[in-house]
Amino acid sequence: MLIATGAAVVVVIALIAVQQLTSSGSSAPDPSKLTGIETVSAEFDGLTQTAGTVGNANAKVTIEEYGDLRCPICKAFDNGVIPQVLTNLVRTGKAKLTYRTWPILGPNSVFAARAAYAARQQNALWSYAALTYLNQGDENSNWFTKAIARSLAAGVGLDIKRFDKDMASAAATTAINQVNTAATALNLPGTPSIRITGPAGSATVQATYDAIKAGVQTASGTAG
Repeated sequence: MLIATGAAVVVVIALIAVQQLTSSGSSAPDPSKLTGIETVSAEFDGLTQTAGTVGNANAKVTIEEYGDLRCPICKAFDNGVIPQVLTNLVRTGKAKLTYRTWPILGPNSVFAARAAYAARQQNALWSYAALTYLNQGDENSNWFTKAIARSLAAGVGLDIKRFDKDMASAAATTAINQVNTAATALNLPGTPSIRITGPAGSATVQATYDAIKAGVQTASGTAG
């Protein structure tokens, strides 16, 4: 979960409130009864996903989310803020959006990150993450099982045989370690953390739509 002090606490409280409104209240999702498949399909319809990035590859600004698939505040952020980012910033070509899977909530989050890596290999990481958040279980339980991982993969149309192979690969471990190293080097406070990079520089911004919009404008060199 996001660790913050001072003014950032306000953001955390707001995101927790959103999470409470959107939470399914289930300790563990039923892999045979996933919800939100059509919602996720519509959310990313017409957008290009390449590896962990969605949007126009030529967009000058990149928005990076460092997220944990089991983090409830990440769920609130991705349910409440990402749709606005996609509509107003990604679909308009102002920015592209990258997901960095940063498992900070223990071994079960690492297991989920391996699944995220496998989805990334089939250019469906954002769809996979979005569907996971819509079906997220209680962070205090090890709800992200192999059955859930495979059900989510089927829900976004992945090749399950390839998914299983990539999820178990050494490359998945390497990718997770690389994100951990990058997040540590950036001194990120927790998940979700948002980094924005463009021609005018890079910055970590608060996980709110207004902060992201302003950050994109600043990074593009068009603020003012």
